[in-house]
Amino acid sequence: MRACVLAVAGALICSCGAASLNITAVATRTSPTAAPTPTPSPSPSSSVPVGQLLSRCPKPRSFSSLPVFAQVADASYLAVAADGSVWVSSESKGQVLHLSSTGAPMVTFNEATPEGVVALPNGNVLIAEQGPDLVVELDPATLSVTTFLQLTPNPPQPQVSGLGFDSPDQLVLVPDTAQSRLLTVPAAGGTPTVVISGIGIPTDAAIGPDGLIEVSQASGNGLLSVFPGGGIATKYPEVSGLLGVAVKDLLIYVTVPSKHQVIAFNPATGHTYGLITGVDHPQGIALSSDGQLLVADATTGTVAIAPTC
Repeated sequence: MRACVLAVAGALICSCGAASLNITAVATRTSPTAAPTPTPSPSPSSSVPVGQLLSRCPKPRSFSSLPVFAQVADASYLAVAADGSVWVSSESKGQVLHLSSTGAPMVTFNEATPEGVVALPNGNVLIAEQGPDLVVELDPATLSVTTFLQLTPNPPQPQVSGLGFDSPDQLVLVPDTAQSRLLTVPAAGGTPTVVISGIGIPTDAAIGPDGLIEVSQASGNGLLSVFPGGGIATKYPEVSGLLGVAVKDLLIYVTVPSKHQVIAFNPATGHTYGLITGVDHPQGIALSSDGQLLVADATTGTVAIAPTC
């Protein structure tokens, strides 16, 4: 699988045949663990003009200097649940781990080729299975696994990678990598809606400023903004070769494997800022319950806590 990884902007995505699903759970009892002390982020200030938001960013930090949230072999994509706990996929290990809000391992679920994860409000978890190009829904309480959405492979195009969630509208955001399009699906399940098609190689999605969907791409215009109802997308070629995407306030944060960086992007100006440097293979990125960034380095297996701007 790693042979495919470097083919598209360092992305951990590739075309594979169908894979069988095998789910088991192993509870790991841990004593309460103190959370690492993050670097405080500046609090939002209405006195800062939107065009100067990046001026609030802290001095660039090396990834190795950040507080470590957890160590997960081949840490891929991340999702933060409503209770602050964190889900992490490990594609090469075939595992999805559920961590406490302090990073302590709680339960490990075996999956074939897990990538993107979404923690649903009902406590279930959606997992993007890259091998068979589908999204499954896991009930952690009963260990039942059902097919949430079967996608259509398109060899030699890569297959599904990241997932996102539109909380206000209760929609799952599915970058349909193989078909070069973005889908939305009701969180309760149902017929997918094509939001936009004919794009590059979408890898992740998140809700951004004004309710727009921000789509990271490994090729083409690196970042796209599109309304959930569709229409013409705004293209941001200033950032490209992207894997993960997260949004806080009016800024967008993306992982860029080719530059070994996490970049903050202001869509109002098109300006970028190298927030975190020296990440060997940055992939998943998410907002923690306290508003910090969680960043996964697939090479070292480190999930670190990073400040926002």
